Amino acid sequence: MRKVLSYVLILALVLSSFSMAFAGSATELKTLSDVEGNANQEAIEVAYDLGIVTGNPDGTFQPTKAVTRAEFAAMITRALAIPESALAGYAKTNFKDTAGYTWAVPYLAFCNSKGIMLGDGQGNAMPGKTITVNEAVTMVLRALGYTNNSAELVGTWPSNYVTKAQELKLYDDVAKDAVGVDKANAAQIIYNALTVQKVAVNTDGETKKLWDKEPNAVGFDGVPTTLLSSGLNCTAEPGQVVNNDTIKESLINAAKYIGQYGTVYRNDDKEMVAFIADSDLLVGRFTAEDKFVTTDEEKEYTVKVAADDTYLADYGLDYLVNGKDVNEYNSVAAMVAAKDGGKYGYLEGSKEFAINVDLSGKTIKDIYSVVEWTVTSDDQVEKGDIDEIKDDHELLGCEFVEEDNDEIDYTQFQLVGAAKLSDIKADDVVYVYADGKDIRKIEVGTKTVEGVVKNFKVAKKDAAAKFAIGSETLKNAADVINGVGGATSIDDSNVSDEVKAVLDARGYVYDFDDTTSADNYAVIEKADSGITDQVKLMLADGTEKVFEYDDDADKAGDLHADTLIGYGLNKNGVITDSNLYSINAKITLGTKKFIKKIENKALVAAGSKITNVDWVGANATIDDKCVVFTYDGEDYDVTTIDKVDIDEAFEAVLLFDEDNKAAHGFDAKTVVAMIVPEDNAKSGDKSYAVINEKNKTSNDDGDKVWHIVGYKDGAKMDTNTDDDTILKTAAANPVFDAYAPLASVEVYEIKVDAKGVITSATKIDATYLAKHADTAVVDPFVATSVDGRNSVNNGATGYAISEKAVIYKVTDDDEFKVETGKLKEGDVVMLYELDDDEDGYDVVVFQRP
Repeated sequence: MRKVLSYVLILALVLSSFSMAFAGSATELKTLSDVEGNANQEAIEVAYDLGIVTGNPDGTFQPTKAVTRAEFAAMITRALAIPESALAGYAKTNFKDTAGYTWAVPYLAFCNSKGIMLGDGQGNAMPGKTITVNEAVTMVLRALGYTNNSAELVGTWPSNYVTKAQELKLYDDVAKDAVGVDKANAAQIIYNALTVQKVAVNTDGETKKLWDKEPNAVGFDGVPTTLLSSGLNCTAEPGQVVNNDTIKESLINAAKYIGQYGTVYRNDDKEMVAFIADSDLLVGRFTAEDKFVTTDEEKEYTVKVAADDTYLADYGLDYLVNGKDVNEYNSVAAMVAAKDGGKYGYLEGSKEFAINVDLSGKTIKDIYSVVEWTVTSDDQVEKGDIDEIKDDHELLGCEFVEEDNDEIDYTQFQLVGAAKLSDIKADDVVYVYADGKDIRKIEVGTKTVEGVVKNFKVAKKDAAAKFAIGSETLKNAADVINGVGGATSIDDSNVSDEVKAVLDARGYVYDFDDTTSADNYAVIEKADSGITDQVKLMLADGTEKVFEYDDDADKAGDLHADTLIGYGLNKNGVITDSNLYSINAKITLGTKKFIKKIENKALVAAGSKITNVDWVGANATIDDKCVVFTYDGEDYDVTTIDKVDIDEAFEAVLLFDEDNKAAHGFDAKTVVAMIVPEDNAKSGDKSYAVINEKNKTSNDDGDKVWHIVGYKDGAKMDTNTDDDTILKTAAANPVFDAYAPLASVEVYEIKVDAKGVITSATKIDATYLAKHADTAVVDPFVATSVDGRNSVNNGATGYAISEKAVIYKVTDDDEFKVETGKLKEGDVVMLYELDDDEDGYDVVVFQRP
């Protein structure tokens, strides 16, 4: 974007017989490396694009570096587009303190001759002194045509200039506590001035606005003369509503202006380089034919649009969905008349619109556009979703518009709630708004709130419910935001619950957890139901901890040792909710095999709970996140369900999900935690590995061994074997065929000791499969369609992939690497089912042709 804009402006100036001191040619310009995320980033980049401010040879901008009076004089001169040929006539200056500032003499002399810089009145420019904010806005106003005798400058300096600068919004986004100007604030002040209307002041102080096109009596607002139009050769187009078609031809990030009405500035190539808004934005709902109520503040406005409204008659009322113009109406009356079957009907009180209007107090005089922002995709994102941004230029199934060099075009979407895409983190709430698949806006929510739910109420008809969590008053995202599909709402049944809620970018509740529910699991090792009311627990993470519990926590009898408990904690760490709905039973884990081929694409999703538990003739399902504790007769430890023996009956303690129990009985079928004998949890030391390098070496004992580099269970592996007979036939630096892809893939079942040394390794081949009834491998096939990381299809046959699956990609260098992104149609895929947990294939190896 920066290179193209500078090139276009240079070309325009050359054609106009001008030349400017731009930062460099189109091929030499560098991206400023230290401005991303800066509060003044857009101002810096635009001013840099226009050659008004400069960077350093190393690609930095140094936004906090102080700006001298000489440097600001140079910036003002460039903003006025004064050609170098004209500056040649300013080789001398009346200022007497320019020694050491030879480079600045033309700028100082020009600004002095035009009354922009007057100095201290004693012939000194003070070129090396840091310029103050008041001095900077004064110079800008003088560059715009204001002089000391202007009738619009009331009082003495600096208050007369400061007041006018505030009126013209030259202080907008300038650091409020700034006295001296740094480079970021200098860029912001000049950026603010680019679209301010220029004036001419006569000797009597009369201040006349300058126009490129004069306004007229029939409603034409006119086209003001600005720095952009007078010096930088930009053409103004008034009366425009910004939509997706507008921003596609833009060199600035115009997505944030979608729906706004105002003047578009274009360069000679018809590309948008600036926008002046002339409308007010309201976000809310039509509650009656002539009433509009804002969502956040719940303020009510009256719609009074004149029947002969010139704008509506000339331009039509724009209706935009995610920035795309889908319909037009010539009046608000026509909009309201469509209420029975149209998009705008005020009877759709639950639909939120962003309307851009001419506002007078609480009266809406004109409506220029009605924008329906509807979420295309939403989620509390995971690392894999974030990786998709960089890897595939996608987010939640939508695509970023790309530039000609195949990089993301940052001018085509608006980012809200984060300074830059790289700021998006796992667990953030993300809404993506797209035109088709093209991303137009991303909202990122990062905040969480915790506390007790209270004060739940619905204030009025069609208004979203309001409630408090702790000290904050909130609403549910699902009640406010159009199109949110993944949100979970708080309702009146949650009153008095202690919750932790995640909020979206606008501060609405997207999801929440009841922090006092008994969904943590532990073994009670010791209990004291006396004065102290304490229990010692073995937690699911393998640690031991003592908790206090309140009187209401004991819901199912005395808390006693050597049993399972589901528990919940309040913010003080006290157990306030518990259950003891557990039994002792002789069980056998079922051996029903995973359905590896699901015909007609009826896919079994990852995490399906189809493992059986049998006891006393009944069946139960093991939760896919079942917590497993082991017991050796004295001590407890923690393992995982995949490490528990199958096909062997043994005594176990089972804890059932409280929500699934019935009348305190055990027709509830979901086991969420269990205690098993330690001897029945010995089979879980298997791992699965792929190898990139195998080299002969010697270990610390002088034995010949193999040095192995690759991946084990998705983690990097750099270790030795314990002798040179292990992996003797393994491929070293395997080479994969160009298109019998994956034919040479080798995956190994390995075991390691406590030091990580490989003690055994078995290649998964026909012999291995014959000995392991629970293992299956699907030969390589070309994926006809995929569902991210969840499933893959081979024609009519679908295969579910475990949500915990490790996915390896075969690189162009014929090596394995872990893939955090998603599979794609056309990938050549090989699948490994390595256990009987029945949640899908556990290892995926693929090659992208």
